[in-house]
Amino acid sequence: MDCIDSTVNTTHYLELLNQLGLIVRHELQQPVYRSPNLMGQHWAAQIKNTNSRQSYAVDSWQTDNGLPPVIQDIEKWKTREPVDN
Repeated sequence: MDCIDSTVNTTHYLELLNQLGLIVRHELQQPVYRSPNLMGQHWAAQIKNTNSRQSYAVDSWQTDNGLPPVIQDIEKWKTREPVDN
């Protein structure tokens, strides 16, 4: 699967969790896109903290299927900064 497939699946999972009332401190956003260069295009699901209004990329493409996704500040994700573990 590519990042678009992963983004669609992750977004649907987040929508389901939201419908079940399991997401309480964040709101779902439209998927986010970055394109630092022609060959570096990438998509990820996106959430926003309801208190701080900070947005985060939820990037399941970076990990193996079934493992937790990488969740990163949206601005750091857009600039491809290394992920803190």
